[in-house]
Amino acid sequence: MGATTTTFAYDGLTLMSLTATQGATSWRIDYLYDEEGSPFGGVYRSPATSTSPTSFSLVTTDRGDVVELCDGNGDAFAAYRCDAWTEAEVTTFVLTDLRYHVVGMTIKRSLIASLPAAAPTTIRVNPRISPRELAREYAKVRARCMPERDRAMSEKHVKLAVFTHRHLYPSRPWVQLRDEWNESHPRLRYEVASDPQARRFALEARDAWCRVSGKSWFDRRQK
Repeated sequence: MGATTTTFAYDGLTLMSLTATQGATSWRIDYLYDEEGSPFGGVYRSPATSTSPTSFSLVTTDRGDVVELCDGNGDAFAAYRCDAWTEAEVTTFVLTDLRYHVVGMTIKRSLIASLPAAAPTTIRVNPRISPRELAREYAKVRARCMPERDRAMSEKHVKLAVFTHRHLYPSRPWVQLRDEWNESHPRLRYEVASDPQARRFALEARDAWCRVSGKSWFDRRQK
């Protein structure tokens, strides 16, 4: 892994943006400030020239410590604990891994997660953080990805979840989808004669997809 070259842009003492490159990889963050000069969000691009940026907002404590970064839907994709960092420094670290000081704990999820329950989660923790405190903070992040108890799934329902995800777009009648499933999975086929409307197939397909993705069926159109 090559060295990282980072360019910072300031307005006086206020960090306005940064651009970083590491080999063929690049990213850029533009920070947004309110009338009092406090950052409330920003725009993240990867690569730095991307025309599809990701906006994020900051969640802070009463004293101004940043504790979460949230995506456009208000869902947190990063949570952390640290001391003596500015909002811009914390945001920079969470998005790019550029370190200013020693961080106590960082729990970071993928910025764009169409499947929250399958999105990788990266945890960095200082040994001074107790196991109980780490478990408590991780539980908060996990609850957003997996709002229900995670139950073991059978081979059939795991494959059904993958099948359903691949056939979300364009929308097709459940009867057609069941016929295609039965053709491609004869060992796991669904009964046709006793269920002409494919209601059981539809119910199990939706449930399997929601359990694997961590999303509500009504949110499936949100890519």
